[in-house]
Amino acid sequence: MQVSVEQKGPLGRRLTVTIPGDRIEQEVSKRLEGVGRNAKIKGFRPGKAPAKVVRQQYGAAVREDVLADLVRSHYAEAVQDQDLSPVAAPEVEVGTSGEDGSYTFTVELEVYPEFEVKGIEGAKLSRPRVEITDADVDTILDRLRKQHQHWHEAERAAADGDQVIIDFEGRIDGEPFEGNSATDMPLVLGSGSVIPGFEDGLAGAKAGETRTLDLKFPEDYGKQELAGKPVQFEVTVKRVEESHMPDLDDDFAARMGIEEGGIERLREKVRENMQNELDTRVRTELEGQAGDALLEANKIDVPEALVEEEILRQQRAVMRQFGIEVEPDSHPDLPREPFVEKAERRVRLGLALSKLIEREQFSPEPERIERKIESFAADTADPATQARAMRTDNNVMRQIESLVLEEVAYDWLIDQANVEDEPKGFFDFIEPEKDGAGENE
Repeated sequence: MQVSVEQKGPLGRRLTVTIPGDRIEQEVSKRLEGVGRNAKIKGFRPGKAPAKVVRQQYGAAVREDVLADLVRSHYAEAVQDQDLSPVAAPEVEVGTSGEDGSYTFTVELEVYPEFEVKGIEGAKLSRPRVEITDADVDTILDRLRKQHQHWHEAERAAADGDQVIIDFEGRIDGEPFEGNSATDMPLVLGSGSVIPGFEDGLAGAKAGETRTLDLKFPEDYGKQELAGKPVQFEVTVKRVEESHMPDLDDDFAARMGIEEGGIERLREKVRENMQNELDTRVRTELEGQAGDALLEANKIDVPEALVEEEILRQQRAVMRQFGIEVEPDSHPDLPREPFVEKAERRVRLGLALSKLIEREQFSPEPERIERKIESFAADTADPATQARAMRTDNNVMRQIESLVLEEVAYDWLIDQANVEDEPKGFFDFIEPEKDGAGENE
């Protein structure tokens, strides 16, 4: 077997393999002997046809099968001999036969990058240091109460926080447009759920009152045909309603599933949940920073095949989030550009972490594996049964062990870095997009 390797870019390889003619002929003859023992050829008893006749009848098909098998085996042998690490299944080009009976084929493939992974010694990481206050717990409890609020009709003018039941009709340049009207639509004033100015224009309105609102659609409005255009709404307030939230008492705690301990136990449960969310987010933040530092220290070429595979995985995840069934081998009809940057980062990070795990010989700690199983099973209807099922599923266990190995690797990286605590409020950290959320709720 003759093999040559041509480099095409950082990770591309073009492999050319020549299978000797005598090797091909040897295998063809061997298989034709087997065919001849059972072949039914007109004019001959079964298995009694001369070898020459068998070759004439079946030679081309047998040679085709032999070449397919030899291409696979010689490709595997060539990859091993050349110490190549293919990323995915190769693209095999149609080969050519030589005058001596040999067969030459070429293979386009990508290989994994070769690099010595570097750590992040001395990198600066910032760890959010957050203490959950009683006021933070009160904010979450108020949100729970709002989720269970009900509305009573109010015999007064509408104010911020009230719900109004309205009919409206909108026109642009005197003409209606798609979605321009509604009947008996509930709207909470101050919720920001409609275009700017609409809710403000209804402040102080009473049941039975009609108002004309001259407004303008935002420039970044979701419907391009309406963005930036002036619009006039005729709005009739049919009813004004005020919110009534349940009292923060033992009855409310029972509605929240607290069977014993009343409101104090509910407060404890809320704080526990907040702490769990906080711990997870702090860990995610640290891992993200450590990952960025690791990528900064290791400039790694990424195989396109792995990037495309990751893009596809993300696209399918988005489809599932919207409740769309995705077949295992399907290719979602979504643009790839929004996914490219994240996919490349994930691939680079995965390669660096894998190399680090291999070099440091990390192993998945049994205690962590068990905690991970219990965590995944906790939110199911029967945690104990679900945990047992997970422990007996080899695929699930491999995924869990992989997650634990990554956690161990991140622990190692974080220990290498200079980590400084940064004091933050709970809502400033958990909900940074909501300025002052903890104070205004």
